[in-house]
Amino acid sequence: YTTLFRSGPGLNIKRSPLCGRNFEYFSEDPYLSGEMGAALVNGIQSNGVGSCIKHFAANNQETDRMVSDSVMDERTLHEIYLPAFETVVKKAQPLGVMAAYNKLNGTHCSENKELLTDILRKRWGYEGMVVTDWGAVKDRAKGIAAGQDLEMPGGSGRGTNSILSAIKAGTLSEEELNTAVRNLLRFVDSVTEAESTNAVFDRDADYRMAVSVAENSAVLLKNEKGTLPLAKGCKAVFLGEFAQHPRYQGGGSSHVNSAKVSCALEHAPGVAYAQGYRTDEDTVDPALEQAAVEPGNVVVAVVAAFLLHGGEQFFDAPRGLVGVVTGIGDELGEDAGWEQLFVLREHAEQALDEEVGDTVAAVLITRAALAHGGSELGELAGGV
Repeated sequence: YTTLFRSGPGLNIKRSPLCGRNFEYFSEDPYLSGEMGAALVNGIQSNGVGSCIKHFAANNQETDRMVSDSVMDERTLHEIYLPAFETVVKKAQPLGVMAAYNKLNGTHCSENKELLTDILRKRWGYEGMVVTDWGAVKDRAKGIAAGQDLEMPGGSGRGTNSILSAIKAGTLSEEELNTAVRNLLRFVDSVTEAESTNAVFDRDADYRMAVSVAENSAVLLKNEKGTLPLAKGCKAVFLGEFAQHPRYQGGGSSHVNSAKVSCALEHAPGVAYAQGYRTDEDTVDPALEQAAVEPGNVVVAVVAAFLLHGGEQFFDAPRGLVGVVTGIGDELGEDAGWEQLFVLREHAEQALDEEVGDTVAAVLITRAALAHGGSELGELAGGV
């Protein structure tokens, strides 16, 4: 099969840890988001696959994300929320732009002419197609008049009837409809012309590349006393189910089926394992916490800290995770002979910083960057 068009990258700004799509956004910095987004879109489209940037615009919270109204002044809009989109449009010309669910200053983004036509097309020179987020259409005819080309998902007939009724009533002109049709036809021509008949789908090669990219993308935030990399032969233990069953992606519409998923334990055969805390409920389990220090003579604990919830919602670290880290570090450490403790974590930093940041000796962040599993964690931990 051939992929001609992909949804992403997401360019919204990380204004709050409560945003359920933060796992797919780049940064809280508009400049960084724009530069990284442009590079990614250029890379994707250089391989004959169209890219659709999203969620345009100011869709930065989870509560009532589909119906909320993002109200802001012009300076805030143009200095924080729009620059990343502008950079990607001007430097990469993505084939698609996805209008967000929310309203912007009282008007739904999918019906916002200032956003979709005046800013996106006239001011920035965008030449591609504008598509709605899934189910974001409120009034199909108003959307077309504003510069919205494609409704997703379509097929119900309701949108078509809305267009025909608006044409008959004179509230939508045929030229406005023709403009949307031309944008769609140009999009179809673009993706079919770029389609490669010689593409090679090599799962093993793709997996190896994913591991390599993950290893090179990891960031060491803290490393007291040279804790990392672990010394050869060091007695260590992985704590947490995610070392054995990693959460390697977000949920909801971002979910993909990975051809191969590995775990940190597979790539660190000298490391013991203890569950430490529960992932099926947000509680502290004293028995599991105590059992985590039973292996004996272990001097380094590697806490695989991922997030409890994986859908399009607020991500939070399990209380049991925080409990086992602080418990071992503060209470069980000296008695059990633990000398060092560090955390390998993927996208859990906002929940861990304040509570365990001072407790652990090292912090390595890999994010939930690639849908292959946690193999790079074992490799990066060292030669144990």
